[in-house]
Amino acid sequence: AARLPAVNVFCRIAPAQKLRLVQAFRAAGEIVAMTGDGVNDAPALKAADIGVAMGARGTDVAREAAALVLLGNDFGALLAAVAQGRRLFANLRKALVFIVAVHVPIVGLSVLPLLWRGPLFLLPVHILFLQLIIDPACSVVFEAEPLESGAMHAPPRGRAARLFDRALLLRGLA
Repeated sequence: AARLPAVNVFCRIAPAQKLRLVQAFRAAGEIVAMTGDGVNDAPALKAADIGVAMGARGTDVAREAAALVLLGNDFGALLAAVAQGRRLFANLRKALVFIVAVHVPIVGLSVLPLLWRGPLFLLPVHILFLQLIIDPACSVVFEAEPLESGAMHAPPRGRAARLFDRALLLRGLA
Protein backbone atom coordinates (compact mmCIF):
# COMPACT_ATOMS: atom_id res chain seq x y z
CA ALA A 1 0.00 0.00 0.00
CA ALA A 2 2.87 2.38 0.76
CA ARG A 3 4.42 1.82 -2.69
CA LEU A 4 1.21 2.25 -4.71
CA PRO A 5 1.63 5.99 -5.43
CA ALA A 6 5.12 5.48 -6.82
CA VAL A 7 4.27 2.63 -9.21
CA ASN A 8 2.43 3.07 -12.52
CA VAL A 9 2.46 -0.44 -13.99
CA PHE A 10 2.15 -3.84 -12.35
CA CYS A 11 2.95 -6.87 -14.48
CA ARG A 12 3.62 -10.58 -14.09
CA ILE A 13 1.92 -10.74 -10.74
CA ALA A 14 0.27 -13.71 -9.08
CA PRO A 15 -3.55 -13.90 -8.73
CA ALA A 16 -3.39 -13.30 -4.98
CA GLN A 17 -1.33 -10.15 -5.63
CA LYS A 18 -3.94 -8.90 -8.10
CA LEU A 19 -6.60 -9.15 -5.44
CA ARG A 20 -4.36 -7.44 -2.87
CA LEU A 21 -3.64 -4.61 -5.32
CA VAL A 22 -7.35 -4.06 -5.99
CA GLN A 23 -8.09 -4.05 -2.27
CA ALA A 24 -5.19 -1.67 -1.54
CA PHE A 25 -6.27 0.80 -4.23
CA ARG A 26 -9.87 0.69 -3.02
CA ALA A 27 -8.74 1.19 0.59
CA ALA A 28 -6.84 4.28 -0.59
CA GLY A 29 -10.10 5.66 -2.00
CA GLU A 30 -9.33 5.01 -5.66
CA ILE A 31 -11.84 3.86 -8.26
CA VAL A 32 -10.50 0.55 -9.56
CA ALA A 33 -11.03 -1.08 -12.95
CA MET A 34 -9.51 -4.51 -13.38
CA THR A 35 -9.16 -6.43 -16.62
CA GLY A 36 -8.69 -10.15 -16.83
CA ASP A 37 -9.55 -13.26 -18.77
CA GLY A 38 -8.75 -16.26 -16.61
CA VAL A 39 -10.14 -18.18 -13.69
CA ASN A 40 -7.38 -16.78 -11.49
CA ASP A 41 -8.50 -13.20 -12.29
CA ALA A 42 -12.05 -13.75 -11.02
CA PRO A 43 -11.52 -12.69 -7.37
CA ALA A 44 -9.85 -9.41 -8.42
CA LEU A 45 -12.49 -8.79 -11.11
CA LYS A 46 -15.22 -9.22 -8.49
CA ALA A 47 -13.43 -7.03 -5.92
CA ALA A 48 -12.83 -4.13 -8.33
CA ASP A 49 -15.30 -1.28 -8.75
CA ILE A 50 -15.66 -2.47 -12.31
CA GLY A 51 -14.28 -5.77 -13.47
CA VAL A 52 -13.73 -6.07 -17.20
CA ALA A 53 -13.48 -9.54 -18.71
CA MET A 54 -11.86 -10.04 -22.07
CA GLY A 55 -14.57 -11.91 -23.94
CA ALA A 56 -12.85 -13.32 -27.02
CA ARG A 57 -10.53 -15.66 -25.20
CA GLY A 58 -11.68 -15.28 -21.60
CA THR A 59 -13.08 -17.99 -19.39
CA ASP A 60 -16.69 -18.28 -18.31
CA VAL A 61 -15.59 -17.76 -14.70
CA ALA A 62 -13.98 -14.41 -15.56
CA ARG A 63 -17.07 -13.35 -17.54
CA GLU A 64 -19.37 -14.21 -14.63
CA ALA A 65 -17.23 -12.33 -12.10
CA ALA A 66 -16.90 -9.20 -14.26
CA ALA A 67 -19.29 -6.28 -14.45
CA LEU A 68 -18.45 -5.67 -18.11
CA VAL A 69 -17.47 -8.17 -20.81
CA LEU A 70 -15.65 -6.97 -23.91
CA LEU A 71 -16.67 -8.98 -26.95
CA GLY A 72 -13.19 -8.67 -28.39
CA ASN A 73 -9.83 -8.14 -26.80
CA ASP A 74 -9.59 -4.53 -27.95
CA PHE A 75 -9.00 -1.94 -25.24
CA GLY A 76 -10.30 0.70 -27.66
CA ALA A 77 -13.77 -0.71 -27.04
CA LEU A 78 -13.25 -0.19 -23.32
CA LEU A 79 -12.23 3.42 -23.90
CA ALA A 80 -15.28 3.97 -26.12
CA ALA A 81 -17.55 2.46 -23.45
CA VAL A 82 -16.15 4.79 -20.78
CA ALA A 83 -16.61 7.80 -23.08
CA GLN A 84 -20.19 6.76 -23.84
CA GLY A 85 -20.93 6.31 -20.14
CA ARG A 86 -19.56 9.73 -19.27
CA ARG A 87 -21.56 11.31 -22.10
CA LEU A 88 -24.78 9.64 -20.98
CA PHE A 89 -24.28 10.62 -17.33
CA ALA A 90 -23.55 14.26 -18.21
CA ASN A 91 -26.50 14.45 -20.62
CA LEU A 92 -28.89 12.91 -18.09
CA ARG A 93 -27.83 15.51 -15.52
CA LYS A 94 -28.38 18.30 -18.05
CA ALA A 95 -31.82 16.92 -18.87
CA LEU A 96 -32.73 16.72 -15.18
CA VAL A 97 -31.71 20.35 -14.63
CA PHE A 98 -33.86 21.34 -17.60
CA ILE A 99 -36.82 19.31 -16.34
CA VAL A 100 -36.63 20.89 -12.89
CA ALA A 101 -36.23 24.37 -14.39
CA VAL A 102 -39.27 23.94 -16.63
CA HIS A 103 -41.63 21.84 -14.54
CA VAL A 104 -41.38 23.74 -11.24
CA PRO A 105 -42.75 26.95 -12.83
CA ILE A 106 -45.52 24.95 -14.53
CA VAL A 107 -46.51 23.41 -11.21
CA GLY A 108 -46.28 26.80 -9.55
CA LEU A 109 -48.50 28.43 -12.17
CA SER A 110 -50.98 25.59 -11.70
CA VAL A 111 -51.07 25.44 -7.91
CA LEU A 112 -50.54 29.03 -6.71
CA PRO A 113 -53.82 30.37 -8.14
CA LEU A 114 -55.67 27.61 -6.29
CA LEU A 115 -53.96 28.52 -3.02
CA TRP A 116 -54.64 32.25 -3.48
CA ARG A 117 -58.18 31.64 -4.76
CA GLY A 118 -57.40 33.54 -7.92
CA PRO A 119 -58.01 32.85 -11.60
CA LEU A 120 -56.18 29.92 -13.16
CA PHE A 121 -53.14 30.79 -15.28
CA LEU A 122 -52.90 27.36 -16.85
CA LEU A 123 -55.80 25.08 -17.60
CA PRO A 124 -55.26 21.31 -17.79
CA VAL A 125 -55.22 21.49 -21.57
CA HIS A 126 -52.35 24.02 -21.42
CA ILE A 127 -50.35 21.80 -19.08
CA LEU A 128 -50.92 18.79 -21.32
CA PHE A 129 -49.85 20.78 -24.38
CA LEU A 130 -46.68 21.98 -22.62
CA GLN A 131 -45.85 18.40 -21.62
CA LEU A 132 -46.36 17.15 -25.16
CA ILE A 133 -43.92 19.77 -26.47
CA ILE A 134 -41.33 20.04 -23.69
CA ASP A 135 -40.64 16.42 -22.77
CA PRO A 136 -40.00 15.02 -26.27
CA ALA A 137 -37.93 18.05 -27.22
CA CYS A 138 -35.90 17.69 -24.05
CA SER A 139 -35.17 14.02 -24.62
CA VAL A 140 -34.17 14.51 -28.27
CA VAL A 141 -31.93 17.50 -27.63
CA PHE A 142 -30.07 16.08 -24.65
CA GLU A 143 -29.60 12.66 -26.24
CA ALA A 144 -27.82 14.28 -29.18
CA GLU A 145 -25.38 16.29 -27.04
CA PRO A 146 -21.77 15.24 -27.79
CA LEU A 147 -19.19 14.38 -25.17
CA GLU A 148 -17.86 17.52 -23.53
CA SER A 149 -14.26 18.40 -24.34
CA GLY A 150 -11.91 17.25 -21.62
CA ALA A 151 -14.40 14.74 -20.19
CA MET A 152 -12.02 11.84 -20.75
CA HIS A 153 -9.21 13.71 -18.96
CA ALA A 154 -11.32 14.19 -15.83
CA PRO A 155 -10.87 11.72 -12.99
CA PRO A 156 -13.67 9.24 -12.37
CA ARG A 157 -16.69 10.33 -10.37
CA GLY A 158 -16.50 9.46 -6.70
CA ARG A 159 -18.43 6.56 -5.25
CA ALA A 160 -20.80 9.01 -3.57
CA ALA A 161 -21.68 10.82 -6.82
CA ARG A 162 -25.38 10.64 -7.63
CA LEU A 163 -27.31 11.32 -10.79
CA PHE A 164 -29.79 13.56 -8.95
CA ASP A 165 -28.41 15.55 -6.04
CA ARG A 166 -28.88 18.83 -4.19
CA ALA A 167 -26.55 20.80 -6.50
CA LEU A 168 -28.53 19.67 -9.55
CA LEU A 169 -31.83 20.62 -7.89
CA LEU A 170 -30.52 24.06 -6.89
CA ARG A 171 -29.15 24.70 -10.39
CA GLY A 172 -32.51 23.76 -11.90
CA LEU A 173 -34.39 26.01 -9.48
CA ALA A 174 -32.02 28.90 -10.15
